[in-house]
Amino acid sequence: MIQQLNGFFLNFNLDNETSALLTYFSVLISLIIVGTILYFFLHKLCHTFLLNKLTAKYKQQHLKHLLLENKLIRIILLFFPPAFIYYFLPVLRNSVPLGSYAWLIELTDKILVTYMLVLFAILINKIIDMGEAIYNQYPISKKWPIKSYTQFLKIFSFIIFTIVIIASLVDKSPLAFFTGLGAMMAIIMLVFKDSILSFVSSIQLSASNMVQVGQWIEIPGKDISGTIIEMSLNTVKIQNFDKTISTVPPYFLTSNILKNWQGMYDAGGRRFKRAIPFDMNSVRPADEIMLEKLEKISLLKEYINKHRDTLLKTGSNLQLFRNYAQALVDQDARIHKENFTCLVRELAPSSINGVSVEVYAFTVNVNWKDHEVVAADIMDNLIAHAPHFGLKLLQQT
Repeated sequence: MIQQLNGFFLNFNLDNETSALLTYFSVLISLIIVGTILYFFLHKLCHTFLLNKLTAKYKQQHLKHLLLENKLIRIILLFFPPAFIYYFLPVLRNSVPLGSYAWLIELTDKILVTYMLVLFAILINKIIDMGEAIYNQYPISKKWPIKSYTQFLKIFSFIIFTIVIIASLVDKSPLAFFTGLGAMMAIIMLVFKDSILSFVSSIQLSASNMVQVGQWIEIPGKDISGTIIEMSLNTVKIQNFDKTISTVPPYFLTSNILKNWQGMYDAGGRRFKRAIPFDMNSVRPADEIMLEKLEKISLLKEYINKHRDTLLKTGSNLQLFRNYAQALVDQDARIHKENFTCLVRELAPSSINGVSVEVYAFTVNVNWKDHEVVAADIMDNLIAHAPHFGLKLLQQT
């Protein structure tokens, strides 16, 4: 048929090379048209049968969504037109005497091979993306994100396919390029320095379970405190509590002091440590009048009756206040009592800051708003009751 087409052009009194050239382009265009029709036919067939019927049968609608969104099927089908043309290329080479235009066959061959290699590189990247998307549907993806690894694989595959394509274009073995790759390592290290450091750091972060997406971290001195929203090969995105976004490389997290608040959520208790300063001149020994007045407070009644004699000898209004504060914290159901430190202590007195009573405890609810409500309720109560003990709050003026 090809020879008949060549003879058809020869009937127009054309020379052999011109008629062969017209025959070559006619056949090539016909192969492109047939290959394109084959692509659209297979695309329709796959979309109708593979995606609709199979996903409906096995109820895998999420798989259909991934295949469509990722365009994996489309990339695979795009191989058929060039593969179809490449298959008939030897026939075209043997049937059409191009003469001085024989280089067109070699050019077409290189274009087809390069095109298929590029498609194959894109296919590999799409498969990696799809694997990551499927992995992200499982809970383990929150604990061990693989975005940094997939990005590294993409960069690695890009380098490999670039070498293979160049080798194909210059008719050299890819091994010749790979053997010379050692001499290029210095350049590669310079160009991809941050990516290599970030990749190693990503492995360290994942292996040691230092941070995960969704965790609250704080980097002291860098004005970064918020939730990790994304971890990739080159960047870690942190949404601060003022809704700004901080972006740092992964190796920044392994080379700086990092505070991860996830332990607080896992333990189920959030600490508050607040102190009330008093004027040391308002601290005085306990007497009977003071005890009679303060034993009317239900939280102190049992303590005063049990230690009355000791209090009259060595007690003070500050001691009574500390015990009142301890009883107040102990009876509050919103405060952890077991396996968590819960105490009221007196800090070292100072001529400038007076003497302070500090409450150190953990709230049951780790939510920031609820935690602050509990802490404020306790401190408000203590400040309001301090005058009943004859204690004067210290305020800087």
